[in-house]
Amino acid sequence: MTQPLPSAAETSVTQEVVAHIAVADEPPVSLPAELRYDRSDPYAVCLSIGTTSTGTVDWVFARSLLSEGMSGPVGVGDVLVAPRHDCHRHSVRIVIRSPAGAAVLDISASAVTAFLERARMVVPPGAEGLPSIWTALWQNSCQAASDGLAPRVPIYHPAWSPGLLLGGPREV
Repeated sequence: MTQPLPSAAETSVTQEVVAHIAVADEPPVSLPAELRYDRSDPYAVCLSIGTTSTGTVDWVFARSLLSEGMSGPVGVGDVLVAPRHDCHRHSVRIVIRSPAGAAVLDISASAVTAFLERARMVVPPGAEGLPSIWTALWQNSCQAASDGLAPRVPIYHPAWSPGLLLGGPREV
């Protein structure tokens, strides 16, 4: 499914996916799921499994874990992520564990890649702790580039100072 690039005003990204789930002593099932990212919690993604009518189970983990898991196995603890498992070559494998047991989920790698790209447009990796003005400038540049235009960057903003641009805070 092709998703449009987020606009500079967007603060969240949602990607609907299908999770192929296997748990011990049960036949595998496919369930609707959703990947969510929100600027208000820039380090995290949420994997919501199920539907609102049947109930959902939400797992929140680091966006970097999902991103790094696209190229190699990562994770310690409750969530592990690994690329292309032998049984599902075009999927990302996510293992979620709790005291009640573990589940293995396979999700389309192309859907996860699209989701991460759109999340990157909302808040670029490494910029999670930056003030929102810099995130807005990044989005503006990315949107302009996707439109084939030069970035629309203001020449001056009262909050900017040479010290701020060089890494130092400005007293106001």
